[in-house]
Amino acid sequence: INVPWCSWTNSGVIYHEDENPVEVLQQVIHYQSVASAKVVQLGRKINKNFKIGCMLAMVPFYPNTCDTKDILASQKAMEHRLFHYGDLHVFGERPYY
Repeated sequence: INVPWCSWTNSGVIYHEDENPVEVLQQVIHYQSVASAKVVQLGRKINKNFKIGCMLAMVPFYPNTCDTKDILASQKAMEHRLFHYGDLHVFGERPYY
């Protein structure tokens, strides 16, 4: 496959030669987050007792060593690259980290 990151996004986006893939991916993530928030709002409008969840494809980040700096870097990577999306969906706002 010669489409960078396509398997990471599940969005079906095809990058064009004149586009910056990182910028396109960030815009796609924004649109997906807004769409998710709208669905949650609609579900709560229909029935405030609905239980609305999400599924994340998660690959954990492990520290290279047991050094505290590596452990903290691994935790930070998990927060920014994985937990961010679930937190955004569950809490309805961008996380503080």
